[in-house]
Amino acid sequence: MAVTDELIKEEIVQRLVRDDRVDAARVTVSVHDGKVVLTGEVGCFPSRVSAAEDAAAVVGVHEVENRIAVVSAKPVTQPVDRRTM
Repeated sequence: MAVTDELIKEEIVQRLVRDDRVDAARVTVSVHDGKVVLTGEVGCFPSRVSAAEDAAAVVGVHEVENRIAVVSAKPVTQPVDRRTM
């Protein structure tokens, strides 16, 4: 049985969901002729790498283009009370 792009996509999405290192809800997968394109955002570089590894491990994948952006959480700042300075 030939592996279709839709089956490849489904398997990648399942792997991302099972991978605790990746927030699968923030990653989009597209597949065309066995070429996978990953887009979205993750919180750290290892998550980006893990998503690409998950995709590359799927039978039928010939290439993975990783366009996932690493976006760190913005620090929370407290207002300064200048009256106490």
